[in-house]
Amino acid sequence: MQVLWWNGARWGASGPFGIATMPLDAALDYIASEPLFWINA
Repeated sequence: MQVLWWNGARWGASGPFGIATMPLDAALDYIASEPLFWINA
């Protein structure tokens, strides 16, 4: 599973070391624990 981030113009790396690639359960944990993916709505 690749975890990408929408930067407003295109999909790109979600971290400082390139595109994060991991198993699905690890990807879900990564998204849940990374503040980058949570908006304050």
